[in-house]
Amino acid sequence: MDGLSTSFDLAVANKSFDGISADNCEVTHLMFADDLLVFGYATTANANTLNSILKDFASVTGLKKKLFTVSWKNTCTPKQNDGLGIPSIDYLYHNYACSIIWRFLNSNSLLFYWWRAKYYSLWNFTSANKAPYWDLLCKKASCIRNCISFSITPSSNLSVIWDPWCGGNSIADYLKASNSITNYSSYFSWKVSNIILRDNWNLPQFFESHISFIIKAVPISSLAENHFWVGKQNPVFVDLYKQFYCNWSKVPWYKYVWHKHHALRYSVYVWLAFKDGLKTSEFLAKRGINTAAKCCFCHDDTETISHLFFECSFTFAIAKYFLPWLNVLLMRPNLHQLYNSIFEQRSLAHSRNYHLLTSSAIIYFLWRARNDRIFGGYALKNLVYACRDEYVMKILGNLQILLDCQVAWMSIFERTMMIADSYQLPLGWSTWQPGALILFWPIRENDPYRQQRAI
Repeated sequence: MDGLSTSFDLAVANKSFDGISADNCEVTHLMFADDLLVFGYATTANANTLNSILKDFASVTGLKKKLFTVSWKNTCTPKQNDGLGIPSIDYLYHNYACSIIWRFLNSNSLLFYWWRAKYYSLWNFTSANKAPYWDLLCKKASCIRNCISFSITPSSNLSVIWDPWCGGNSIADYLKASNSITNYSSYFSWKVSNIILRDNWNLPQFFESHISFIIKAVPISSLAENHFWVGKQNPVFVDLYKQFYCNWSKVPWYKYVWHKHHALRYSVYVWLAFKDGLKTSEFLAKRGINTAAKCCFCHDDTETISHLFFECSFTFAIAKYFLPWLNVLLMRPNLHQLYNSIFEQRSLAHSRNYHLLTSSAIIYFLWRARNDRIFGGYALKNLVYACRDEYVMKILGNLQILLDCQVAWMSIFERTMMIADSYQLPLGWSTWQPGALILFWPIRENDPYRQQRAI
């Protein structure tokens, strides 16, 4: 990446690339990790220079081969559905459209009154010259019609012909099947309230007998009009979210990555590992990029995701240091098996979350150590149990901090529980409750106010 940065500097020195400038400060590019932002004027000369720089960089580094990437379609999905929880554009469109549709059905603002007068209904499939936004709402309404249950009252604003208030279907659906919908054109603008008189159906004589039978089978409620979204009267964004992803399958490993106390810095690398997104030697070789095929830690087997985590003797030794029950295993586990073993311990939630966090940190620091050995210019050594290796000790040191913090936290938590019980028993509580808060500080033995310091 330093070579790429130098190429931009040479282009500026040769006046073949013009960046953006303010006074004496000129910026052409910003680089962070594997990200590159280029700043310049939108000219043909700049575009040609940029293209030439990137071609030279690709030919020298071999990165012109397409690497494995994770598509936005798979990334912008819920965490339990194999994604990162980033809302997609389609999801935002869905939530916003459903919110407007729900308000259209349940309120009488001036905008909605105008829409009803112009288009009659969201399910009116005969409307011509529809505005693009209204067309979007109509398409979304057709997709979610099975999610909405309508209630009929004497003052209902629902469309008689177009809205699907007859058991999930509209009168237009039945008329379309018999090819007689044009005969009811005079009723297109009618509301349901126009065919109800004194809490009873008052249907025009023009209505066919089977249509009248369908309508009369719908009960009229004397209560306020309440529509339901999948059985819920007042849906929120979470309900719309669940409906949008209801047909997506959940991955079993999301609970390993996104546990309650996960750290994003570590969890992203674990997520990539589960999705085979880490560029090991095996994956680079499949894409024509030649690197050292052997594992840089044990130098015995080909570097793959399953070998690196944790079939390698070196990485497995580190895992055993922090997860002692791994010592009884007859075979080295892979990534899935290691996380499964954490849940098989049947420990308390806070201990389980700690072990999940520790495992994620191990994976993160191992991957960093692997990159340092391969790309950082550090000499490779034939080490199996290399706790004396300064880079390995750095890994163990960072993880040991996590271990020490966990032990300290558990000690404080247990002491707080004991103090909470001792203070709350005189106040009438039999056990500690989450709603109670204890503020404690150093107290002398004969402090007359110690009983008054419980809050």
